[in-house]
Parts: sequence; C-alpha cells; structure tokens
Amino acid sequence: MEPTPEVQLRNALCDVLSTKTVAAQDEFIKFPSAHDEAAENVVRRFRSLSMSTKERHAWTEESVKRKYPTDKTVELHEFSSDFETADLNQMLVPYQHHQSERGGYRIKWLNDTRALAVFRRTETAQRVIEDLGSSRLVNAKNYVFQAGDLDDFNKKYTGDGVQPAVSAATSETASPYPGFDEEHIRYKYRPEVTIELHEFPCPLETTDLQKLLAKHKRSDNIVRIKWFNRNRALAWFTNPQVAAEALDDLKTCELVHVKPYLFNVADM
Repeated sequence: MEPTPEVQLRNALCDVLSTKTVAAQDEFIKFPSAHDEAAENVVRRFRSLSMSTKERHAWTEESVKRKYPTDKTVELHEFSSDFETADLNQMLVPYQHHQSERGGYRIKWLNDTRALAVFRRTETAQRVIEDLGSSRLVNAKNYVFQAGDLDDFNKKYTGDGVQPAVSAATSETASPYPGFDEEHIRYKYRPEVTIELHEFPCPLETTDLQKLLAKHKRSDNIVRIKWFNRNRALAWFTNPQVAAEALDDLKTCELVHVKPYLFNVADM
C-alpha cells in the first residue's frame, strides 16, 4: 500500500533533517513553507528519535521551569551537609499528603546543602517558607531558576550518598552506609551525635524509636534513625547537646539498651 501524502512528507522531512546540524534544523523550520505545527512536530519527533537516552532525559531550562515553577517550589538551602532526605522530610511533616488537604511534595536534591521541594499548591509553598523562617536548621525561599543549576539538575545526587536511596522495603535492615567510605562514616556518625540502640526485648519499628525520642525533636535538632538489623539501630542527632540528653534519658528505658556509637569496620 502506498504511503499517504502526510507520511511521504514526514519521511521526506526526516531525510532532509538527518543531513543537517541542530542549528541548521532550526533555520530550516523557520522557512514559511515548513513553519507550521505539523512540520515542527516532525522536527521534534526526529530529534527525540535521534538522541541518545542520556540526551533525551537531560534537564533543560524549559523542563526545569515546567517541573519546578517558582510559585510552587521552595528552595531549601544552607543546611548541614550531613542531612539526608529523611531529615528534610521531618521538617516538612505537616505538609505530607496524609497530613493536610491536597498536601504532598517532591524533593529534588541539587547538592549536599541545597534541595528543592515542589508542592501541589502555591499557598502551601508560601506557608512552608513562612513556617521555616524561624528554623535554625535550614533556610527557605521561592526557587528561581539560574543557568548554573542545570549542572546540578543533571547530576545523580540523591541526598543519601553517591548511591541511589535504599528502598522503603529494605531500609530497616540494610547497611546504614550505602556508598560511603570509612572516613565519611566515622565523621558523620561520630559518638557525640550518635547513639547506638540495641538488644530490644521485643520487636520495634522506626516509629517506636521515634516516639521514645520525641521530646528531643525541636527547632534546633533532628533525630534520624538508621537500622543495622532488627535488633540494632542508630539514632543520629544534629545537636550534640541534645544527643547527650537523650543518652541520659534512655539509660533507664526498659525497651532499649543505649550507648554512644563507636564505628566498627564490620558495620560496613
């Protein structure tokens, strides 16, 4: 069966475009004879098919502005380089989808002290900025795209180290150190900010440990739980003084045994 005129035109355009550079393609579609929606669709389709997977999924200024509009996106910055996604989530608990109507957000890490949180509603983003205005752990403002951001957008930084984040299904039993080297671990989980919780008399979950430490969550401190196995976990604090207070408080607790955490190579 002979191709339709539209198919013939599309094939002819693709043949022509395949011989031209990207700049030449741009000039080509400016001609009145080709400058119509159908022709531009063909050009976009051709470019998509001819790109590598990496090129096709690379962030551009247009895609960043579309996915992270200024009015709905909060830039979180100047926080500790020790922070992980779980720490940012703790600060944003009131805005999670199960906590408020039309809540929910998506986090995009740019580097180890800068991340974006995009919300479903403009008013939610503004409320987050206001609420975090008094925080001593993070600064927040509306995100405005800068050309230099593209390098950060196209890096594979997850906020949880150089490796992809551990899935929720395995996060409570996996090594707490995915992708980290020993020097990094020794510094990040140093004894003055890390408590080892161990020898539980009954099965416990993250929520149980968080409840035990609830009084130590405040504006100048975050508590992060990291699991080794079902009977051993770490509680990491941003504030050394609060970590010391928590250690003293838990020494009389019947649900856990506690001690300052000392790194062991076997923990890798």
